Amino acid sequence: MANSCQMQLVFEVEPYRWSDRPSPEVGPACEHPQIWQQYFADCMADVGCAGLEAIRPGSRFVDAFELLPTPLMLRILRDDLTGSGAPGFPDDDGREDSWPHWLTHVWLDGGVAFHAGGTTLEPQCCSDLGTLDNWKAAVDRGENGKVWTGHPETILLFDGDHVVVRDGWDDPAPRPNLLLETAVSRKQLSAAITQAIGERKRLAAALAGRVCELIPDAAIAAQVAAMLVGDGPHPAGE
Repeated sequence: MANSCQMQLVFEVEPYRWSDRPSPEVGPACEHPQIWQQYFADCMADVGCAGLEAIRPGSRFVDAFELLPTPLMLRILRDDLTGSGAPGFPDDDGREDSWPHWLTHVWLDGGVAFHAGGTTLEPQCCSDLGTLDNWKAAVDRGENGKVWTGHPETILLFDGDHVVVRDGWDDPAPRPNLLLETAVSRKQLSAAITQAIGERKRLAAALAGRVCELIPDAAIAAQVAAMLVGDGPHPAGE
């Protein structure tokens, strides 16, 4: 069992989305991590973010706070807000006041990377930082099952004061050996989640400054930033 664990807030950066550089011809990235690490680094240099690194070789997730001050963060925000109905980003009907409803359903891609005992379990497809609340609810319940962290979902197995955290697998084929799992104390995991929730609030406050570069109204920018990282507040009824 691991002696400690950490919940790291991450944003997903798909390098091929932002750079025209051809992708490596070998894959998947988990089997050729060094090649894909170099590709990621080259793509980041292409977009003016030299030195921005993924959280591990072969990954497409970066520390949220490290992405925050970069020019790429602004491009990601602009792309996500397009069509949202926020000020300066009219929706399909030309409105700029429909953003609260839109942002309750679309958050920045990313999530929480779980680190323990030298093992890292990353968020999965369609994940976001709102999944941190799913982690908290699952640990509070203490029941074996899946946690929505994107698909395939992460699996938590409780054994007394210990929790096994396991990569999910939703394919009919046998579960491959490359999937990861580790065990931590429930108390440690709960503490790490609580810390990450506090860090998410700090992230929302910092992100508001970048949103202000696109939406000058500071109050609206703060609410948009909080919603984009899954920290609300959401409009009543959503």
